[in-house]
Amino acid sequence: MNMVDAVFAGFLMMLGLLYPVAVMIQYIVAEKALRQKELLKMMSVTETDIGWAWFSSFFVLHLISSVILTLVSSQFYQDADMVLLFLFWIFCMTAIIVLAMLVASLFAKPPRAIFVGLLVIFFGYFITWTDDLTEANLTTLRLISLHPIAALTYGLQEIGRLEDTGNGLTFDTMNSTSYESGYTFAKLLRYQFLNCILWGACTWYLNRVIPPSYGQALPLYFLFQPSYWFPSLKGTRHDAVDNDSATVSYDNPDIPIEKVSEALRSQAKEGKSIEIHKLQKSFGSKVVIDDLSLSIYNGQITALLGANGAGKTTTINILTGAVAPTKGTAFVAGKNIHTSMQKIRQDMGICLQHDCIFPSLTVREHIQLFCRIKGLYARVTYKEAEAKVDQAIKDVALAEKSHNLANTLSGGMKRKLSVAMAFCGESPVVILVRILVGETKGKNCSLRNNTVATNYTPFLPSVKRMSQQVEWYVLS
Repeated sequence: MNMVDAVFAGFLMMLGLLYPVAVMIQYIVAEKALRQKELLKMMSVTETDIGWAWFSSFFVLHLISSVILTLVSSQFYQDADMVLLFLFWIFCMTAIIVLAMLVASLFAKPPRAIFVGLLVIFFGYFITWTDDLTEANLTTLRLISLHPIAALTYGLQEIGRLEDTGNGLTFDTMNSTSYESGYTFAKLLRYQFLNCILWGACTWYLNRVIPPSYGQALPLYFLFQPSYWFPSLKGTRHDAVDNDSATVSYDNPDIPIEKVSEALRSQAKEGKSIEIHKLQKSFGSKVVIDDLSLSIYNGQITALLGANGAGKTTTINILTGAVAPTKGTAFVAGKNIHTSMQKIRQDMGICLQHDCIFPSLTVREHIQLFCRIKGLYARVTYKEAEAKVDQAIKDVALAEKSHNLANTLSGGMKRKLSVAMAFCGESPVVILVRILVGETKGKNCSLRNNTVATNYTPFLPSVKRMSQQVEWYVLS
């Protein structure tokens, strides 16, 4: 294959990469659009874990593609060293994966993200037309090579040039060139490696600072906050508040407060309850939560009731870390929401208002996934963990559907699956959002005896039927 053919090969590769790039962007952005990402984060999966999981999945697939491309291209570049051909393809595929993840980090809706991603791929090929590889300034070529597709195109041209000389691509010729620009194959590999690092760092940063549709973003300057790199420093200011001081005061006669026993009040000191202390949340000039103080005790079902806009969802979002409070604080099982949200999420199970399921997983695989996230398989034997998975499925009457894909379930069954996902893994704190009585059938015992559960629903008859021992708190 001569150099002219190599230029055409670059165009064909660009066209061939359009579909894989679109699929990668589709999967990543759809995870955000369907709230699956935020559910995973609420269940204690970190942003880093999610990013590496996507990268690893794509890398394995493209590793296979790189091997195939090496074998195929070796038939055209017969004098080329196969090791160098493999390094070329794997570096290029890795850089393209990172580029796709970078584009996906910028958008919350798949169609727009895919459209922009395809434009970026087209741009990468056609930008190579602006400067000739043989005569252009090396600095200009370096800048153009920051685009993985452009670097891939230049790489194919360089391999074709070496093939035309009769020497082929080898470890002896990879540093040599006859071009005035001084562009070599060795420099190309370095540029693609730099692309992986550079665009990977940008993706890592943007995933943390771009405000998501659901959840919180870090401030733009978070890299300069010592508390980010050393989480233990965050406890200095907020954790200085004694957990006992966060409990509701009984001294103000103007506030109707139900008195509870000392045994229940002692749960705050023992780190078993949820303690909300003078919580406030404003969106602009609108005050949604105004000075809310509340104790939610272990072994009880606590329902937040109120009209639309009363602040029920916002309260739940603050407890789960989806929204930051304007003022005040809360302790969930003894941990401060300002300083220990990741630890709180490790101990929390949640069923959101809208079902967040993974269409390609079965009912059983959902429960197994979240049990592993919660560390159940690490705490008990595999046989015991599987028995608990079976019990979680039976508790919501989905035993007959355990091997069915989640997207084949009816709306009611999906809701039951969401409830089972919240309870699996033996989380000490469970939060249920808009749950009806039928969806918690079989779960009332565990609600009273094992968890601090907050059930929020506007359906008062459903709450009455759920349990005869419900603590009601009306927000207005």
